[in-house]
Amino acid sequence: MNIIRPVRLEDEEKIVELVAKSGLGIISLPHDPKLLHKKIIDSIEAFKDGSIGINRKFFFVLENSGRIGGCSAIYAKTGIDEPDDYYEVQFEHVIDPVTQEPNELKMLKRTKPYAGPSMLCSLFVAPEFRKGSLGRLLSISRLMFMARFPNLFTKTVIANLRGFVENNRSPFWESVGRHFFNMDYEVFLKMQESDKKTIPDFIPHTPIYISLLPPEAQEVIGKSHPNSLPALKMLEGEGFTCEHFDLYDAGPIVSTELTNVRTVKQRQTAIVGKIASPENTAETWILSNSSFDFRACYGHLDQYAKDLVCIDDTVASSLNINVGDIIHYVSIH
Repeated sequence: MNIIRPVRLEDEEKIVELVAKSGLGIISLPHDPKLLHKKIIDSIEAFKDGSIGINRKFFFVLENSGRIGGCSAIYAKTGIDEPDDYYEVQFEHVIDPVTQEPNELKMLKRTKPYAGPSMLCSLFVAPEFRKGSLGRLLSISRLMFMARFPNLFTKTVIANLRGFVENNRSPFWESVGRHFFNMDYEVFLKMQESDKKTIPDFIPHTPIYISLLPPEAQEVIGKSHPNSLPALKMLEGEGFTCEHFDLYDAGPIVSTELTNVRTVKQRQTAIVGKIASPENTAETWILSNSSFDFRACYGHLDQYAKDLVCIDDTVASSLNINVGDIIHYVSIH
């Protein structure tokens, strides 16, 4: 049974092995074992209780029979221990001095559009687990957690998706970032893992006229890494839109208000009235418990009376649920 749960300290070795498969560009998923250890410890502290926290970082794993097949995270608030500046496209209206025709110039302007929003991040599924919509389970389960504990998160939610990279090369980085950091993109990412605070100081605030960039750089503004495209499509289906772009690879920054997220709006709640084999197995749901010791999985349920549902024993044990407990559920799509 594939379940989503909070990371544990004993997962550390398996997490290091998992992240080694992730490739370049997931800044919130460092390859350095020491930084991963801190990420795990931060999450364990965040899950200790349900009181309001400013800088909690929740880290989840996908587990199946002791194997760790993926991970995802939520930062309750960003912009505290690292900058959250991005690019946005702005327009300058000018008059052609020769033809006197109006013209519109597009430029990238560095901006700080959000006031420390909550962020979805660190989503990665191991290649051998990329089946059965497990990436969707990892991603949407985070939204189930946020819907259950909205007081822990901000009004606005963002997600920074990995930008387009091919053969460890970022076309946008080669055209912009390399002029201020004379190093390969791969080397830069390793440096950024340990120092997110000072690096943005070297990126100028002067607008960049997009037409002056090489075509290959222009084409990847807002374009996600091929492995991140399913996540982008899923987030768009949840109501996220892209208006900003990463400073370094120009990957899409998508955002929405938490109350506008499809999962948050459509999530249903019921009481487990009995644990048995559900008769209705036509529809598969994303199910989660009501506890701060969060669990989520795919499964079936029957609503056999008002506010009462039946789930099977496998789901009940996976979610640590007993008869009389509250269960939350939402459709996959």
